[in-house]
Parts: sequence; structure tokens; C-alpha cells
Amino acid sequence: PPNLSPPPPPKRSPPPPLPPPPKPPPPPPNLSPPPPPPNLSPPYLSPPPPPNLSPPPPPKRSPPPPLPPPPKPPPPPPNLSPPPPPPNLSPPYLSPPPPPNLSPP
Repeated sequence: PPNLSPPPPPKRSPPPPLPPPPKPPPPPPNLSPPPPPPNLSPPYLSPPPPPNLSPPPPPKRSPPPPLPPPPKPPPPPPNLSPPPPPPNLSPPYLSPPPPPNLSPP
């Protein structure tokens, strides 16, 4: 059958390069300083920058030193006397002797 596919489109040539921008007109003879742009003083009219009053950056903090080990508890004092009896509990060696048996025989 006859070739019915459309012919390939012609290759497009790249667009021509843009013409260079027009040169700005030469400045007029300098009879007076140019007016400053609004809200922007030209550099030669700007006041000197204020001295740097910002605080210096804080020095990098080194990590805190490791905590020292807790102190050892003091050793118990030498046993010079018996420990005090716990409250409400007389130790056996301090309990009074049992009363004599007063029941009739």
C-alpha cells in the first residue's frame, strides 16, 4: 500500500540570537552629583557603619565533665556500746524478770 504516514516535519532552525541591548546614552557632563535614588543614599553619602555592638558569639561550650563518683559512706564507728534498743521493744537482756508465781498452790 502507498506510504500514508505524514512526512516528518522540517527541522526547525534555532532562533536567531537576540540583538545586543542598546547601549545606555552617555551621561551628561557632570555638573552636579546625580540625585540619590529614593530611600537609598549612594555609598559616598551613606554614614559610616556603626561600630559592631553585637556581643561576640558565645564560645562553644564543651560538654560538662563527668560527675565524680559518689563518696563512699563513712565506715561505721567501732562498736563501743550496744546499739540502742528499738522503740517499744525491750531487748531480752533488759526485760524484767518474770514476777514470782503468786497463784495459790
